[in-house]
Amino acid sequence: MALGFDFRQFIHLRFYNKIFKFKPAFTLAEILITLAIIGVVAALTIPTLVHKYKIKVLKTRYTQTYAILSEALIKTRMELGENILENCFVNGVINTTYTSKMRTIFLKNCNYLEKSEKDYTITNYTGLKSYSTADFKNNSDDYPAPLYLLKNGSSVDIMVSGTTIRILADTNGPKSGPNRIGYDIFRFSVKNDLLEPTKMYAKYTSEEELEDVLFNHIAGWPCTKDSPQILNGIGCSWYAHNDVNPDDETKGYWESLD
Repeated sequence: MALGFDFRQFIHLRFYNKIFKFKPAFTLAEILITLAIIGVVAALTIPTLVHKYKIKVLKTRYTQTYAILSEALIKTRMELGENILENCFVNGVINTTYTSKMRTIFLKNCNYLEKSEKDYTITNYTGLKSYSTADFKNNSDDYPAPLYLLKNGSSVDIMVSGTTIRILADTNGPKSGPNRIGYDIFRFSVKNDLLEPTKMYAKYTSEEELEDVLFNHIAGWPCTKDSPQILNGIGCSWYAHNDVNPDDETKGYWESLD
């Protein structure tokens, strides 16, 4: 029988071998190694990305809350007239009638919904000390507690004490963390009828330095990782507002938060 050559079958076999028989593929070991590498990379990068996202949220919330408070203060001035701070005092004594009215109007202009009756714990700038908002309600320095809940989710309180108008704001409210001074809790005052971020004016870096200092928990309006004061961070508003690290001016404020 004569041998024949089927050219079409030859082409078909070569095509089959090329497509199927010799197609490269990954082995199980190679797939497992690749997955392991992806896992390691994810473990190294995801925490950093999450942290950056949280800091971005804190910064955005600060900006939003500052705008709300500033606008509320402008509206209050329009209703009460200029020189709000000066009008809070008569012959050096707090004018309780005026300050009560000013406080009511300011909170109304902040669009507050209700006052939280539940106190909560606030941690200081270093995260090493904390106190309850109830601790300062009846103290001689009458420090405000940010318990008036606003529509945007933040909370605030305003109080006239000494010779200043003090405003304390929690930029994401009591129910959302970290409830930490210098992170989502900031102090402001009123100067020339405008909202003024508080800035540290003196550093105390040891308990010994604070022994003979009046109101040593807030002396100097602290904002430094070296301060042992329970209200360390109360002077961080200016640094947050201007994005300046209080311990290293070459760095930004927000990027330096842990």
